[in-house]
Amino acid sequence: VSSVGATSVSEMVAAVAHEEGGARFDAGPQQLAESLTRDPTDGFGLELHRDEQGRPAIAAVSGAARRSALRAGDRIISVGGQPTARHEEALAAIRASGDDLLLLVLRDPEAR
Repeated sequence: VSSVGATSVSEMVAAVAHEEGGARFDAGPQQLAESLTRDPTDGFGLELHRDEQGRPAIAAVSGAARRSALRAGDRIISVGGQPTARHEEALAAIRASGDDLLLLVLRDPEAR
């Protein structure tokens, strides 16, 4: 491994992946926090659905959400710091959030 110029773990992983022919070293599902501001014309830009277990997940993004790191398939685990195990809980919390929204999502790199 020739990671002489690498200064961080992510750079070293990228260097190893490059030398290994693009091999991926995923750590599994990741938690991501994202803050959105409601757009006056299209809201937060989130379309939600229930995943296979009935949990809240993002089906599509547009507007404000498109400018964030959120993407379709991310599972919503909390809204405004409150856990949301059910789809209905996530919808109610998003609707009650006002103009600013803080989401914690779980992203599985294997899910596409």
